[in-house]
This record gives sequence, structure tokens and C-alpha cells, in this order.
Amino acid sequence: MSDADDARAVRSYWIEVVLLAVVASISYLVIPLIGPLFCLVPLQALLVRRGNAAFGYGAALFGIAAVSFRLLTGWAGLPDQIASGLMRAEVVALILLVGGLYAIASPRLGRYRALYRLIGATAAAGVVTAPLIGGFLETAGIAAESFLMNWAQSTSASLGEELAADALTGARTMAAAFRETTPGILRSYLLIYFAFLTAQWWIGTTIGARSARMPTPLRPITQFRAPDRLIWMLVASLAVVVLDRTGALNQTGLEMLAAVAWNAGLVAACVFGIQGIAIIRAFGARYGHSGTTTGLVIGVLLIIGLFATSWLLLIISAFGASEIWIPYRQRLQAGDSERDDDLYRP
Repeated sequence: MSDADDARAVRSYWIEVVLLAVVASISYLVIPLIGPLFCLVPLQALLVRRGNAAFGYGAALFGIAAVSFRLLTGWAGLPDQIASGLMRAEVVALILLVGGLYAIASPRLGRYRALYRLIGATAAAGVVTAPLIGGFLETAGIAAESFLMNWAQSTSASLGEELAADALTGARTMAAAFRETTPGILRSYLLIYFAFLTAQWWIGTTIGARSARMPTPLRPITQFRAPDRLIWMLVASLAVVVLDRTGALNQTGLEMLAAVAWNAGLVAACVFGIQGIAIIRAFGARYGHSGTTTGLVIGVLLIIGLFATSWLLLIISAFGASEIWIPYRQRLQAGDSERDDDLYRP
């Protein structure tokens, strides 16, 4: 390769790094609501296309852009105590998410299956944030209550006595509602991290591989099977959750153990839920239904489960876990004895 070709390759490399970092930054900082949901997809695509070093450069540029933007604009309209807390929380979250993506692709962890790396990244995020999130939520709750009460009192003169009383009541109600959601956040935030990280990794890997015209390293969803041993994580978590429901943990000062069990159980249930979806897709393919039709059915089931009855999601997870004892797909594909327990091709 000539010097001109080398220079062209280097220039192309850095253009791609900067361009995808800019796309990630715009998605995260500029596009409302939808953008942040896919902000790390360009970085994962960069990792697939150009490797770990390019991912590191792109992630650094993305982090500098995100932090600089927040330092310049701040969290307008919020009290300083809440704004500074949100700033720290945002920086920690970005570091953990980018670090999680890198851990999944790290050659040093290549001997571990992708699912284990995802769960490991989630556990590491839990260890890092456990000492921080409880205090942050408590501080944010106090600051939010103070802010709402001060706002209601400052506007009471212009509202009149009756409306001022209603404003104070509404402020107290909102503050109480925030405090009531704190236990739920503590018990489920790692599930959100796991689901978000999995989606960024999956979508980014697919886009990166297809754009580079290389075979995707991901197996079809119909072949996904969770490791059977994951059932013990679910069983242990459920046992601790039952103890929490009886109040035994509160009496012994082990409330944090309940939060750990809830998060671990929800992550395990999510994995088995993906396996349940894979089984449904396999049944649909086996009986001649198109992927679009089966996908629509699954989408409707998930929407109903999320917004109407959560029991439907539990049924899908239980269906996936039941394949440990009932080999649905092996029966559908008689003669195929291969047992797939990971998303990556061997």
C-alpha cells in the first residue's frame, strides 16, 4: 500500500470516528425523547466496524461533548442541589453504559459468553451505584419538596387564599409521590440499565455489521437460549423477595438485600422473557407464519403486559424458563440436537 493510500485510510478512519461520535452526541443531547434511547448505537456500530480503539476515541469525544453541553446549559429551572445531583448521576450513568458496551466486546472477556458479560456489566453497575443512588434519591426528594413548597408559597399571594391552599396541597402530594416511587426505583433501576445496554449492543452490532457488509456475529432470535443455571439466580431472588414481603428483612436491617434481590430477579426474568419470545417466534416459523405477523403478535402482547397487566410478562418469562424441562424447539426441530445457549455464533 502506498503512502497516499495509508494517508487516505487514516483520514477515513478519523472521519468515521468523529462523525459517529457527533451522531451519538446529537442523538443524546438534541433529539428529544427518542434520541437518548438510541444514543449509544453509533458507538457500538463504530466498535464493530473499526475496533476497540476507535470505540474508545469515539466514546471520549461523546463524553466530552455531553459533559461540556451540561456545563454550559445546566439543568435550567431546577434548584442547584437537584441540578448538581443530576449532573453527577448523568456522568456516572454515561461512564457505566459506555464501559458496559466496552466490556461486552473486550478481548480480555472474550472467553465468557455475551449474556454473562451483559449480566456482569449490570452487576458491576449495581456495585458502583449502590452507595450513591439511595442517598441521591433521598437528597433529590428533600430538595424537590423544598422547591415545590417554596414555589407554592411564592405564588400564593397572586393566587388568592383558596388557590394558594390548593397549590400547597398539590406540592405536598407531588413530593409524597416522589418519595413513594423511591423504593420502586431502587428495586428496578438495574433492569432498566440491563435492557438499555442490551438494546444498544444488539442494534449497534447489527447496524455495524450490515453497514460493513460483514456477517453479523449475532444468532437469530429464534435460537436464543439462556443458560439453565440462570434459573437459580431467579429462584434465589424470588426467595429473598418473599422474605421481603413478610417484613422479615425490615426487622433485621437488610432492606438493601431486598433491592439486590428485586433487581437480580427482574434481570433474570427479562432474560427468560427473551427466551419466551424466541420460542414464540420459533413456533410461528414452524407453522408457516411470517416474521412480521409473529412480531406484531409479540408486540401486542408486550404492550398489553407493560400498560395493562404485568402478569402477561410474567407468563412469557415463565414460558421461557419452562424450556429447561420441556424442550419445545428441540421437538419442533426433531433431529437437531444442537443446544444454543448464547447469542454469538461459535
